[in-house]
Amino acid sequence: MKGNDVATSIGKYFSSEKRTFMLIVLGFAIGASYFLVDFFSSVGTSFFTLGNIIQFQPIKLGMFVGYFALGVYANSRKWFTDENPLASIKTSALTAVILSIVMIIVGRAYFRDTTHSLVLSMGFAFSLSFLGLSLLVLFTSLAMKYWSKPSIFQQKVTSNSYRMYLVHYIPVMIFPLFLGSWTGIIAEIKFLIIFLASLLVSYVTSQYFLLPVLQFKRKNPRQSIGSLQ
Repeated sequence: MKGNDVATSIGKYFSSEKRTFMLIVLGFAIGASYFLVDFFSSVGTSFFTLGNIIQFQPIKLGMFVGYFALGVYANSRKWFTDENPLASIKTSALTAVILSIVMIIVGRAYFRDTTHSLVLSMGFAFSLSFLGLSLLVLFTSLAMKYWSKPSIFQQKVTSNSYRMYLVHYIPVMIFPLFLGSWTGIIAEIKFLIIFLASLLVSYVTSQYFLLPVLQFKRKNPRQSIGSLQ
């Protein structure tokens, strides 16, 4: 192995180790914020809701802030373009499976607990935090390795990505309401159903409803302005 190859390998190793350390720290920070609101605050899991669609959950605020900060930092450090994987796909998949099992066990005990146990609340908060991060790393690693190559599907999704982002919140919030009564199905299956259904609805809405409207407005700007008057 040449000197440059050795230096590159060492650089990738330390870069990967640093990213792993940051993700672990973020996992503890998100878990701690969830636990503190859940256990020590009267707010708990209560939230403001408008029509059961627009919701505000203080308990998840730390999660949203943490994920957003991670995205900004990762983009600024070019995590997705420097060809260094976030983690091994096999390791990420194994971690996600193990944490899913832990989450199922802890989650069932947590929601059945009537004593507001400190241990169960803490276990649920950190299990949820690290499961979310492990799935994020897994899907991102898969995308970087397999979904960064040109294809008709990717071109369609990419061209609709921003519009899909704008509308995805609605199906993501609506579909769980229909699956809430499906008590015999594990959470991971529900997640897969909601993920695929939301992706499909967001794409169809973007491609066949929003896009034609935007194209019409571009071709007929005066007509669009006149309709607003």
